[in-house]
Amino acid sequence: MRVIQLTYNYAELAGDGCLEERNAGLTAFGRKIVHRMQNLGVTVDLSHAGERTCLETLSIAQRPAIISHGNARAVCDSPRNFSDEVIRAVAATGGVVGLCAFPAFVSSDPVPTLDQLINHAVHISDLVGAKHVGLGFDFADEDENDYDYFGYDERYYPRPPWTWPVGISWWEDAVNIAPALRRRGFSEEEVTGIMGENFMRAFEQTWNE
Repeated sequence: MRVIQLTYNYAELAGDGCLEERNAGLTAFGRKIVHRMQNLGVTVDLSHAGERTCLETLSIAQRPAIISHGNARAVCDSPRNFSDEVIRAVAATGGVVGLCAFPAFVSSDPVPTLDQLINHAVHISDLVGAKHVGLGFDFADEDENDYDYFGYDERYYPRPPWTWPVGISWWEDAVNIAPALRRRGFSEEEVTGIMGENFMRAFEQTWNE
């Protein structure tokens, strides 16, 4: 096991998820988990974690913590996305934010686009630098039964079938990412980083210890 999420959307033993309205943060047990993970060389993943859970985790992190799949709340206002404060704190650990293609987290438009996903890359890059941007598409082929099983909140997760962003609608469209980044002014070095090297750097800084 090399990467573990602390929470899902709601309250867990480690802390509160992003849809838990009380926003209570890490539990005492959660703090022990974070310390234990970092001592063992396991990457802490804050995807689905609540604001306070993120900030409290990042305040005690000694190695890179990541958001494997999540976007900037400043670009698309969803509780599943992350505030600038959290993004800055992730970057301060040497961590990376993986751009998520789930449509409701890209844009409020019914059918978002690849360029709208790149808007998140631009915002995060302007905020903390392109070396803290990665890819975490979160593609999932789920039906109504899956939806009910996982207990998604319809305010933030529309019921399937989901319409993925035009230009990045499934894995084979990943080839469109690099050209889209170049069109928005990212350098070749930055594109290479976003396409995978940034996450590898963050993982190596934890795993090699």
